[in-house]
Amino acid sequence: ALNLWQKPRTQPENLGETTVTRQTDKRQVALYNNRRQLQDDLESTGLYEVHPLRGMSTEYLRHFDVVILQNFNAALDADHPIGRSLRQYVEQGGAVLFGHDTAWFMESPFPEVATRGTPKHNVEAERHVVDTTLVVATAHPGLPGLNVGQRFTTEFRDHMIFVPGAQGVTLVRNLFDDPVYVVGDVGKGRVVYSGCYYGYAARLSGPEKDVLLGLVAWLAAAGQ
Repeated sequence: ALNLWQKPRTQPENLGETTVTRQTDKRQVALYNNRRQLQDDLESTGLYEVHPLRGMSTEYLRHFDVVILQNFNAALDADHPIGRSLRQYVEQGGAVLFGHDTAWFMESPFPEVATRGTPKHNVEAERHVVDTTLVVATAHPGLPGLNVGQRFTTEFRDHMIFVPGAQGVTLVRNLFDDPVYVVGDVGKGRVVYSGCYYGYAARLSGPEKDVLLGLVAWLAAAGQ
């Protein structure tokens, strides 16, 4: 597992690998994840070549159209080299999805989009809302075919919530009206904060799969 945050660093350029060997002309996705199902869902579209995340320097990240951090549970402040590297990557046209616990442990590199939220309903382990029903709150290009007010069920048993920043748009809420998906543009790039865990026990299906794949496609179009 990538454990760069545990090592003293002073230069983002030293954060792990810096090169990527691409096998196709598909969109390139870097994925931090410990279960196979999310990668399978992404690859099943035929649109993406998915790589395990092996570095965090801007030099490395710029090889990818999208970086997905699912449960990258590293307690980092925003000024940590990893946070600075992510910010530079996005400002230059990259795209990042912060999934589930990632944005609880990591201080948000993009507070103008979203920061961690502390739930008050159905709370478990301080940060999780134990409920599987979410509601589309806003029409958005990243949610094609989904209607405002449409409810859907998540594969995993809980989710995280966020506090939107001045440039954040809440796309999906839970039944307690808490923001669960918040997105925004930063510089030339794009960011998605998702409170959901994808593919814990099974492949995604139905509207939840549509939400994820729609937003990954929206992210992949950043900087175009």
